[in-house]
Amino acid sequence: MSGGLTEEDKQRLSTLDDAWNKFNEGLAEAYTIISKSYISLKAEMDHTIDDFKKEVQENKRNFQQQAPYAVDKAMDNSKAKEKL
Repeated sequence: MSGGLTEEDKQRLSTLDDAWNKFNEGLAEAYTIISKSYISLKAEMDHTIDDFKKEVQENKRNFQQQAPYAVDKAMDNSKAKEKL
């Protein structure tokens, strides 16, 4: 063992900067893709939440208009089923 670098080692070291730059470019590209996906996902989630809120409000309004607030003791299960 001579303790020095072989020609193969020198060759690999000479390409290290290029490999590091390509790696950093790949990271930057991945970050851009993830950022765009995040924005898209957030917009979709906001839209879904808005739709859900509207649906809940509509269900509440329907329930308040149609729900029985008094009990008809003469109504048995079969009569209730017929009413549906």
